[in-house]
Amino acid sequence: MVRRVRKMSGGLKGKLAVALFVVALLSVAFGLLLWMFIKKNTKEKQYIAKISELEELLSKNSEPAVDTSTPEFIPVKAEKVRETELGFISVASNISEGDYTDIRIRYIDGSDYIIASHKQITSIDREKGGIVIPVSEEELLLLNSAETDKDLFAGTKVYLTRYDPLDDNISEVNYSPSFIIKDLIEINPNINEISASFNAKERETIEEKLSRFKGDYGDSIRDTIEETEDYKGPVSGLPKEYGGSIWD
Repeated sequence: MVRRVRKMSGGLKGKLAVALFVVALLSVAFGLLLWMFIKKNTKEKQYIAKISELEELLSKNSEPAVDTSTPEFIPVKAEKVRETELGFISVASNISEGDYTDIRIRYIDGSDYIIASHKQITSIDREKGGIVIPVSEEELLLLNSAETDKDLFAGTKVYLTRYDPLDDNISEVNYSPSFIIKDLIEINPNINEISASFNAKERETIEEKLSRFKGDYGDSIRDTIEETEDYKGPVSGLPKEYGGSIWD
């Protein structure tokens, strides 16, 4: 009986030892899993924090730098367009008020240039021979140069060509003014941006060709030029500052 009890006691101890070993093993396994879980969560938090830090850094670098200093503000003046009456331009019968026209100049040698492009006629006074059009400061100076050319070079005509109402193909200015007007345009504070393309060589060519006409044909050309309301031939030549008439 005693031997059986001892035998049973020994069996319980063995089972208890095995159970304790299993519990210990499970505890170790659970502890390992818990450690791995905590480590994983920590790495994920660090990874997320690192990503947030990089995103914030990229966001700052992509934003344009803001200049907090007080900028030097220089207002740009808008160029004004003023209605101007012109009395030296030939107006054909097909030109009416409201028409869009190019203002052109034709010299006696046949060369032809555009002074102002796509200008609308505000009014026409055919009795006085005048028109009213809106012009900018630059266009006004170009027209002044053309009027001087008309007086300087006998046979020069300044006239209008009319746009078809459906034509949107606007001409470009190619008239080269006198050197005096060119200099005035370049220094004029009322002109923000010069639109005309000045060609000093072209201007020299114009004057040289007209001078050759004088040498080749002389008075024969002057005699063939019909005096009209728009043109009166020179009587005693031009002032000395202009070098006299090209026909002298």
